[in-house]
Amino acid sequence: MAVEDMALTARTQLITADARVAEALYVGKSVKNLENEELDNYPICKESRWKNLNDGAEKGAADVVSNASCKEFMSEKTSTEMRWHKEGLVNDGKVRHPTDSKAWKCINSKYDWFASDAHNKQPYWIMSMLIPGPRSPGMNIDVYLRPLIEELKELWEKGVETWDAKVKKNFKLHAILLWTINDFPAYEMLSGWSRKGKFACPYCHKDTNYLWLKFGSKHCYMGHRHFLPLDHPLRKNQIIFNSQVELREAPVPLTGEQVLKQHNLDVMHIEKNICESILGTLLQIEGKCKDSEKAQLDMEHLGIRQDLLPIIKNDKYTLPPALYSLDKDDKKILCQFLQGVKMPDGVASNIRRCVDILPEEVVIGLIQLSRFFNAKELVEVDMDKLSISIRETLCWFEMVFPPSFFDIMVHLPIHLAEEAKVGGPVCYRWMYPVERYLRTAKGYVRNKA
Repeated sequence: MAVEDMALTARTQLITADARVAEALYVGKSVKNLENEELDNYPICKESRWKNLNDGAEKGAADVVSNASCKEFMSEKTSTEMRWHKEGLVNDGKVRHPTDSKAWKCINSKYDWFASDAHNKQPYWIMSMLIPGPRSPGMNIDVYLRPLIEELKELWEKGVETWDAKVKKNFKLHAILLWTINDFPAYEMLSGWSRKGKFACPYCHKDTNYLWLKFGSKHCYMGHRHFLPLDHPLRKNQIIFNSQVELREAPVPLTGEQVLKQHNLDVMHIEKNICESILGTLLQIEGKCKDSEKAQLDMEHLGIRQDLLPIIKNDKYTLPPALYSLDKDDKKILCQFLQGVKMPDGVASNIRRCVDILPEEVVIGLIQLSRFFNAKELVEVDMDKLSISIRETLCWFEMVFPPSFFDIMVHLPIHLAEEAKVGGPVCYRWMYPVERYLRTAKGYVRNKA
C-alpha cells in the first residue's frame, strides 16, 4: 500500500511492521512494557530516535521531513530553484504553476509573514509512506500519519534552522501542506468520505444525484443536465433522456475554504478509469464492458432508451446493437490505431483520427472529452469554458451509453475544472510521476515474499 501526499518536495520513507506497534511506539509505550520512551534506537529497524543539536549538547526527536526539506537549500543550484516561485514568477494571467492558484494566493494573503520570505515553501514534494503487509491498513492509516503530521506542524509553527548555499547564511525554514493527492480508495481512508453508495461524490455531497440499478445491483450517477445553465436546450430534451424536463439547479458548490480542507481528486486515475470504461465498452472486453443484458434490463426498468431495450423472441433475449457497437473489422482498426499511438507525458491521442468507425453521436462526446483532458496553459476564462464543456460532454454520454457506464469515476470530471481554479495545474497534483517512480522502485525489489 502506498499513499502519496503531494505537498512538499522530498521523498521520505517511514516503514513500520504493524499498526498497533506503530501506535505504541508513537506514544512511547511498547505493546509489552512502558520503557520505550527511554530507548535511544527504534527496536525494529535500530535507527536512532534522536538527532544532535548544538554540536551534540542536546537531544531532539529525529525529524525526517524537515531534514529532507533542508537538503534542498544545501546546493546552490537547487536553492535558486526553490525560490523561483517568489523571485522568478511570470505574472501574465495564465495558470501554469501552483503559485497562480487561488489556494496559494489565499495563503499568501492570510499569512504575509510566510509569503514574504522566498525560502518558505508550500507545495510540492512527494512523501511516500511504505506500509508492508498483505492488506491495506484501512482506517488505521491515521496511526502511520501521526508522526508525519507532528513534523509538518513543527515545520509550520517553529520552523527549522537551515543553511542556504546561495546566500551563504542560515535562515529559519517554514513549510505548509496545501493539499494531498491519492487514488480514490485512499481518498476514502484519508478524508473519511465514503467513495460508494448514495453520496459517493465529495463535491456534490448530500446533493449527489444517484440511481440504484435493480439488475446491475449498483449505484450509478447520472442526471448531469442539472449542472447546465438554466436556459440550456438539453434541459428541455425529454425524448433522449428520462422523458422529463430538467428544472433542478446545480448543487451548491463548496466554498474555497471548504475545498482547501479536502483532498484533491486525482486526474490520472479518473482519466485511466474513464478510458478503460470507454475502450472496454467499445471493444466489448469481458469484465470492462458496461453494456450487457443486465444494463439493458435496467434501462427497461427505468423507462429510458427505448431503442436499446431487449427484444424477446422465442423466449430468448436479443440485444439490439447500440450506436457504439463495432463489428470485428472495426475493432481491429481501433486496436491497430491504439497500438500505433505515441505521445509524450500528459498528452492524449487525437481520437479524431479514428472517427470513421463510429457514428457522429458517439464521436462528439469522445472528442470533447479528449479536448477536456488535453487542456494546457489556461486563463480563468478558459477554465470556465472547460467547466461548461465537460457538463455537455457527460450529457452527450448519457444520450449514448447505458446507466451502468456512469460509475463515480465518470461523474468526477465535472468538478475538475473548478478544482483547477483553486489548486492550479493538474500536472502538479496528479499521480503520473508518482506511479512511474513507484514502478521503477518496485523493479529494484528482488525478494517479493
